Amino acid sequence: MVTEEYIDFLLEIANQKMEENKKRIESVLLLRLPSLRMIILEHV
Repeated sequence: MVTEEYIDFLLEIANQKMEENKKRIESVLLLRLPSLRMIILEHV
């Protein structure tokens, strides 16, 4: 069994990684597919 603090720690790391990946994906899409810029920005 793990502590609630450890679960919170893991969730924080996972959320940070997901945010970093989201930014990378958006960056690639905006660079390679400029026509999708408005679609992406509408969902931010």
